[in-house]
Amino acid sequence: MTLVSIMHAGLGRCAPSLPCAVRRKAERGRNGPNLRRPSKSTQPEIILPRKANFSRYIRDARIKRGLSVAYVASEVGVTGPCVYFWETGKARSRDANLSELCRVLKLPVRATRAMVEG
Repeated sequence: MTLVSIMHAGLGRCAPSLPCAVRRKAERGRNGPNLRRPSKSTQPEIILPRKANFSRYIRDARIKRGLSVAYVASEVGVTGPCVYFWETGKARSRDANLSELCRVLKLPVRATRAMVEG
């Protein structure tokens, strides 16, 4: 006789001494229906150094200086979503906007341009 059949014993409910969670766990198996065991990889994990990322660079510079996206956008002369897209890497800035962005965030223009190009 299985645990489930002992609990129900034809009554259609759990025995009073066992909580319903025990019954549900017994019905679906030990680990549940969709749980996977973690894979045991024999390969060591390789961590590569991060490449310089322009979008992360300007976002970190803005946050470091305590500036909002709206303030940077108004100083550069673009919209807030435009700055947001630059920071997430969904869009690139034009040269004139990049110069203004460097001025507002107090970033070196040559190094920033080199990061954008390569």
